[in-house]
Amino acid sequence: MSSLQQEPAVEIPKALVDYNKQYKERRRNQMIFFFGTTAITLLASRVAYRGVQTRKYIPQLFQANHIPPAFSFQRDAVLAVTHASVLATSSFAMLISGICWSWDVYSIKEFGYKLKVLLGGEKNEQMLSDMPLDEESASVQDAITKFLNGEDLIGEEEEAVLAEATV
Repeated sequence: MSSLQQEPAVEIPKALVDYNKQYKERRRNQMIFFFGTTAITLLASRVAYRGVQTRKYIPQLFQANHIPPAFSFQRDAVLAVTHASVLATSSFAMLISGICWSWDVYSIKEFGYKLKVLLGGEKNEQMLSDMPLDEESASVQDAITKFLNGEDLIGEEEEAVLAEATV
């Protein structure tokens, strides 16, 4: 038993330890961003709810219920658009940050790549590039290639036709 205690433990390479620390920090940042956007969404929904509740007309005991109080159409419209915009934006941010946290995505480029892989974009892109071109598309592609390479766009046959036409 004493021989088991004396054997050295397996040494983990420093690069792996550093990578593990970076991974944990990255996941922590993703979690904090998700919970931050969730808190903003909850706050925005509460503000929107209160905004709707304050615009409700509930008459008191001796107030007429058929005559609503004066209000501003413009102010109500601006508040409605503002509440809806903030609520939609914060909800969308919460959705995206939740997806990024669950997929372990940290940048927009990485998110685009993972979404492309998920939707089968690489296979479809390869399939499209392997498809043969029709005659018209091939001629347009050749003309663009010649133009970019600085070659003459007119071939020998077209030059002969143009020479005969000018004579």
